[in-house]
Amino acid sequence: MKTPDYQSTVKIAAAPHDVFTAITQRIPEWWSEDYEGASKELNDVFIVRFGPSFFQMRITALMEDQQVEWYCMDTHQQAPPGTRPVDNPKEWVGTTVVWTISGEGTDTTLTLTHQGLTPAFECWAICEQGWNQTINSLQQLLNTGKGLPFACLSGEFLEQAKVQQAMEQ
Repeated sequence: MKTPDYQSTVKIAAAPHDVFTAITQRIPEWWSEDYEGASKELNDVFIVRFGPSFFQMRITALMEDQQVEWYCMDTHQQAPPGTRPVDNPKEWVGTTVVWTISGEGTDTTLTLTHQGLTPAFECWAICEQGWNQTINSLQQLLNTGKGLPFACLSGEFLEQAKVQQAMEQ
């Protein structure tokens, strides 16, 4: 029996073209503000960083307003503080992230399938949670105009930690 790849589907109140544009040109607004490279043309390469972790992706397929594919060329995953360290920080290398866009007008369905990312992966729990947050951030960007990329969340967590620490004193 084949183990299922990570997959998530969301409804977005935006036109398919706007969703396609966000995936190909607005990554720092919803995934990680620490972004470099290009992501709008076939074979473009970009890197997103999450503190000491990073993912390097190459665009392997583009179908305007319908589909975007990223191939993971390189990665280094470091488990968040307080969790068990990752034995294989390159686990994503060779996997493919497929964004499938469908809809009309301002009613779009977006499906993210991370081909190769399965529950057998060491990082499954962390990666599943990360992708869920990422899709929520992209959906929020398109629905409200403001996403929650990694750097923004880091700042929020730091502020929450300061508040919690002050309350404990």
